[in-house]
Amino acid sequence: MDTKIKECAYNFGYAKRGIALLIHNEEYDPNSDFNDRLGDNIDFKHMLEIFKKLGFDVRPYRNLTSTDIIEKAEEVSKMKDLHKESDCFVCVIAAHGEEMEIQTAEGTKEHVIFGTNGKPVRTSEIVGMFDERNCKELADKPKFFFIQACRTGQVIGNRLDIGHDVSKVDQMVRDEIFKTTQQNSSNQIIDVECPADTLLMFASLSSNSAVRTPSTGGWLLASLYNQIKEYIKNGKLWSIEFTQVLNSTLQEMATKFYKPSDETSKWYGAFSPGCFTHTLSADVLFNKKL
Repeated sequence: MDTKIKECAYNFGYAKRGIALLIHNEEYDPNSDFNDRLGDNIDFKHMLEIFKKLGFDVRPYRNLTSTDIIEKAEEVSKMKDLHKESDCFVCVIAAHGEEMEIQTAEGTKEHVIFGTNGKPVRTSEIVGMFDERNCKELADKPKFFFIQACRTGQVIGNRLDIGHDVSKVDQMVRDEIFKTTQQNSSNQIIDVECPADTLLMFASLSSNSAVRTPSTGGWLLASLYNQIKEYIKNGKLWSIEFTQVLNSTLQEMATKFYKPSDETSKWYGAFSPGCFTHTLSADVLFNKKL
């Protein structure tokens, strides 16, 4: 590889690739007011497979309460010796989510994910556990968060999965947009803070629902799996800058998966393709770990 390229890329010459923390909630307590997230078993299997292929030390957790989510994330963030010898860090979160008022200034909302008990956890709290202040061993190293969760109320997110016909889905979209518009008219949404050297990838835009089906799983994670697998297969993953793979992921979501009916298209604001934001200061170039 050209020396100039090396100087513009993160150091991926450490002994280990890094930890991939997987938090997948599929089965929710019946008293939580949340439906089970059918199809997450597919996402879980795919994330295990693909991050092992990339050489990560995968730490998989399923069906965690809000307390368990915080405990497991803190536990992984404190694995100092492993982080010190690692190229990077990955966290995948697949759960119900929402932008809601929670211990913030009146009239503001922020993104949360829900434990299986129906209790919220700030997404920013999880991300912050791995910033350079709380996890110095990951300072100046890329950190990736892939979040398959809604960013609005879960009415549409819960019901799109369970086989309603188009007319019923369209009516729910209309109702939810009207309700959300009324609620958001006086609410400011606080973005999840993106610390230094961090990338946050969401399954939808702010105020939109993420989409998941029982047969394919979440659209973000399904597309991410397909794209990484294809880039590994054709050998290009080891020479391409990683955000280009993520751009391909978004393209697949938009062109292959996101095909609403003509009627539903009139209410496009209810759900959307994914997006990512980052503060990466160099290129991310994966290499093959021996």
